[in-house]
Amino acid sequence: MCEIEIQAQKYGGIPHYHWKTTLAEKNDTYILVIGEKNRQLVHHTKKATFTIHKPSIEFFPLNEWYTASVELVNDNEMKYYCNICMPSVFDGKCIRFTDLDFDVVKHPS
Repeated sequence: MCEIEIQAQKYGGIPHYHWKTTLAEKNDTYILVIGEKNRQLVHHTKKATFTIHKPSIEFFPLNEWYTASVELVNDNEMKYYCNICMPSVFDGKCIRFTDLDFDVVKHPS
């Protein structure tokens, strides 16, 4: 497994936010990564860096208009996050996608 960076962009390639993950699986149709707990998310739009305290599994299809992640909130509750975006592109070291500013989030009840 190797470390890769995830980069979200706005239209025109404008940096939006980025974070580092660990590659878990890659094939011709998707990439699956593990987000370690206490990772840093650099948010260019908000001009801030956030610490993500919970681990996650993140799914990046290469031919679909979304990404999806599951974050472990506690021992038996998960948060689901779907980011509507242009298809992800992987160059071997970095996954990039253009964020369309529409998200679907399901928090634990």
